[in-house]
Amino acid sequence: MLKQMINLNSNPFVSSGIVDVYCKCGNMKYAELIHSRICVDNMFSTTSMIVGYSSQQNMSQARRMFDSLKSKNSVVWSAMFSGYLNYNCCENVFELYIIYYYILLVFFFLSPCVLCVL
Repeated sequence: MLKQMINLNSNPFVSSGIVDVYCKCGNMKYAELIHSRICVDNMFSTTSMIVGYSSQQNMSQARRMFDSLKSKNSVVWSAMFSGYLNYNCCENVFELYIIYYYILLVFFFLSPCVLCVL
């Protein structure tokens, strides 16, 4: 239906916006449908999916979305941390932080404490 109206791959901002609206309305079924039809690795729509699943306390789906991204920016990491913290999943936050710290230390030679100063 929506695929016939617009080409979802023609404009990543439009497709990400559609996914974001469905997530904010709590309709994860349609958000997932639109997100799955986007052919490129779209960090914006995936972040919206993470936030959407987190707001519905579905952290396993949020983590699946998080893990599906090949590259992650600080917004994606923050969305995942926030989701876990909102529902007191402290062990998951710690696990994620260890991965985040390792990536910063090994690949960028940074410590998270250095980032706080920047």
